[in-house]
Amino acid sequence: MFEKLIAIFANTADWILGIIVGTIILVIILKSVKFQRLNFNERIAVDRAGELKIKKSLVLGYAIVITALQYERILRVLNVGTEYSIPLYKDKEVWIDLRQGGRATLIAPRVWIKITDPKKAMIAAYEDGKFNFEELIGSIAATTISGHLRTLNVEETMEMTKSQDGKKSTIWEILKEQSFFKDLENTRGILFCGFTFKDVDFSEEVTKKRREEFDSRLGIQIAKNKAEAEVKQRAGSAPGSVEEILRANPGLSRREATEMWFDLQQRSTGTKITNEFDFGGSKNPLAEAAAVHGTTLNKVPQKKKGTEEEDSPSFEKRRRV
Repeated sequence: MFEKLIAIFANTADWILGIIVGTIILVIILKSVKFQRLNFNERIAVDRAGELKIKKSLVLGYAIVITALQYERILRVLNVGTEYSIPLYKDKEVWIDLRQGGRATLIAPRVWIKITDPKKAMIAAYEDGKFNFEELIGSIAATTISGHLRTLNVEETMEMTKSQDGKKSTIWEILKEQSFFKDLENTRGILFCGFTFKDVDFSEEVTKKRREEFDSRLGIQIAKNKAEAEVKQRAGSAPGSVEEILRANPGLSRREATEMWFDLQQRSTGTKITNEFDFGGSKNPLAEAAAVHGTTLNKVPQKKKGTEEEDSPSFEKRRRV
């Protein structure tokens, strides 16, 4: 009987010990497992005992990483298959000396890329000595852009800002011809998608000079507009036809009204009418009007001399009646 009790206690102790050991092992396993949350377009690069592995998310968007004894070590999370941008200057301004004087800086410049082969991208990044390959891409882009801007003057830089069409621009053309960006997808599994920037800012001396040039051009244009307005105003105040003069002055003959009309038109337009092609090779409207009214430019028909009685004002008045 005593031996049976000893056997039962021994079995119970083994069972309890088994539970304790199992619990410890479970705790170790749970503590060595890491659940990494990933979005649908993300991949996780893992160093598994010295070998590079690219993991996708499992059910509910989580990937499991076993960290026990450093079996798996997270290198970084990759954005795969979608375009995203790399800021070049981040929160600082980089001023570049322009040709023929002055300085300029790009506002919010960004390089756009898309990872097409995450494993190739990570291998290249490891060979470069940094897993943050975006930093390397941004650095090379900034150096290339700075070299290009140094060959431009202020006017050429302004024209460059007008060339931007989405992610394509003059700078995009320059970058894609650079050897690093040309071979980016073949050597690193990264597609160069474009380049964008909001605007170009110029140094104070350039801004001041351009403001003076603008004010000068504006003053010339204002003076020109004012002169044209005065000519139009004078032309608008002159009678439009000989008939209007006759209606306003019933006592005038048609010849006298025609003379007055020519005189007023020449004064209002400020143009001396000398022939019938004074208007850029086209028919002079004053000459046409003169032909209609039976006279020619600068040669108004003279009144025939008559008797002394016919030349008197009283005879002219009776003739009109």
